[in-house]
Amino acid sequence: MSSPHHLPLPILPLPILPLLLLLTSLPNPVLSHGYLTHPPPRQPGPSTLSACGSPIYSAITRDLTSHIEGLPELSTLPDSGFTNSTLCNLWLCRGLQYADNLNQTQLWRTGEVVKVKVKITIPHDGMANVSVVDTRRNEVVGEMLKVWEAGYANEKEFFEGRMPRDVTEFEVTLPKGLEGRCRGGGDCWWWYGKGARQTYESCVDFVIVADGDGVEGDGDVGVMVKGLGFASTLYYRE
Repeated sequence: MSSPHHLPLPILPLPILPLLLLLTSLPNPVLSHGYLTHPPPRQPGPSTLSACGSPIYSAITRDLTSHIEGLPELSTLPDSGFTNSTLCNLWLCRGLQYADNLNQTQLWRTGEVVKVKVKITIPHDGMANVSVVDTRRNEVVGEMLKVWEAGYANEKEFFEGRMPRDVTEFEVTLPKGLEGRCRGGGDCWWWYGKGARQTYESCVDFVIVADGDGVEGDGDVGVMVKGLGFASTLYYRE
C-alpha cells in the first residue's frame, strides 16, 4: 500500500466498500456502533443541509453513528432537497461539508503523534484500520496508520469490562510526504474503519504545515492547535 488507492463510489446496494475498509472477507453483518470523539469530528450544519437535504441532515443530527448505507434511500424521498453525489458524496464523510467545520480544522506536522479517542456504543467483533484520505482526489494516501486484523470491539470483552484500551484510545503518527497534498483546509482527513455490512464514519479535517508556516485554505480557516493535527475521517463499518 505504498501508493494512493482510489475510493470509487460504489454501485448500490453493494454492501461493502472494499477499497476503503478492506473488509470484503467478513461474511456476516455486525452490530457495532461507534464514532470518533477526539480530535473533534465534522458535524452537520447549514452547508450540509443545503447540499444533502433535510432527511439526511436530520438522520445524521439525530444519530452520530448513522450508517452510510441507510442514507442514499433518504436522498430519493420526495422533496428531499438532495442535490447530487458530487456536492453531497455520502461515501466521503457521509456528505458532511467542510464549510460547516472550518473552525475544527486541525493543524499538524509530519511526524506528530495524534491521540485518538473513539466511543463504542454497541460492540461487535471485527476488523479496523486508520488511514489518511486525500479528499480532492478521493484517494487513500500511503499505508494504513493503524490496523486491527481481528477482534476489534469484541462484544464479550466489552460487556465483561475487559476490552483492550487501544480499541477506544490509541495514537497514530503522521507520516512524511503529506506536506504537498494536505496544505489546504479540507484537502485531507484521516479515516478509521471497522465492520462488514454498514459503514459508520466520522471525519476530522487537518492541514500539514512546516514549522513557522501558516495555514492555506478556502476562506478564513479557524485552526485549533492541540498538539495533534490531522485532516481526518472516521469510517466505521458495522
